[in-house]
Amino acid sequence: MAKETEETPKQTSVKKTKTKKGWKAAKTVLLVALFVGLAGFAGYFYKQYNDIKKNPVSSQEAQKQENQRIIASVGKLYALPKDEEPTIFFVSDKDKLSEDYKKQEFFQKAENGDYILIYEKAKLALLYRPSEDRLVDVRPYTVQNTLSIGIIGPESVRDSAEKTIKTTFNNEVTVVSKGDAKNAYSGVTIIDISGKYPDQAKKLAEVLNGKVGNLPEGENKPDGADVIVIVGAPEASEPAPQQ
Repeated sequence: MAKETEETPKQTSVKKTKTKKGWKAAKTVLLVALFVGLAGFAGYFYKQYNDIKKNPVSSQEAQKQENQRIIASVGKLYALPKDEEPTIFFVSDKDKLSEDYKKQEFFQKAENGDYILIYEKAKLALLYRPSEDRLVDVRPYTVQNTLSIGIIGPESVRDSAEKTIKTTFNNEVTVVSKGDAKNAYSGVTIIDISGKYPDQAKKLAEVLNGKVGNLPEGENKPDGADVIVIVGAPEASEPAPQQ
């Protein structure tokens, strides 16, 4: 009987040891699987980020999807026209809106983060606030055949350029935005950011003694601008000319 009593604990001890080893092995497998899974997710999202950064088409597709999301959200609040796509503006900095826009009640209601939807055929303008999921204002929109211009550069130089533009073109153009450039530039460069106004861009270049070029990397398109005017000091570097 004494031998049986001694053997029983040994058998129990061996079983416990196997259980501990099995649990440790299982934990190791689970941790490795979790690490591999997280690494896979991180790699996927990093690849997605690089694809958008390196591929302008992906970036454009992302913008298109965002516009469709905004249209769908507004469509739940208002019966939108079905026969046209709206022009959508994002209000990133309301303080940079031109004085002409600031005088209009519709734009006075805008806050940073809002979206403006313009339906030209339907002559309809909507101001949507996604943070509250509501329409701030809806009103008839009158299409104005004026060129919308954004001016980028040092304050003193861009104010001088604005004065020259308004004196020369009167009501043919509207300065919708003014702001500082991300980098320093020399001379005057005109960018037809919409691709619809090459003749007007050339005329602006003549009036301002500048040239037609491309939007430099790192610079943002001013809200609502069809054409961008970059002005700078003579000693700074110039944006690349248009190819």
